[in-house]
Amino acid sequence: MYYSAETGKKPGIVLIKNPDSRERYVKRVLSAITHHGVEITVYTVDLK
Repeated sequence: MYYSAETGKKPGIVLIKNPDSRERYVKRVLSAITHHGVEITVYTVDLK
């Protein structure tokens, strides 16, 4: 978010997830974003 504030670009998060994580971390990140009312794009990458 610091980089976004300094450059004026939209913030984003790349979440690299293990198949065993079962989406729980994605849900946590999305919940935090919603709770704080910020606009952040979340990209997910699945490890195989």
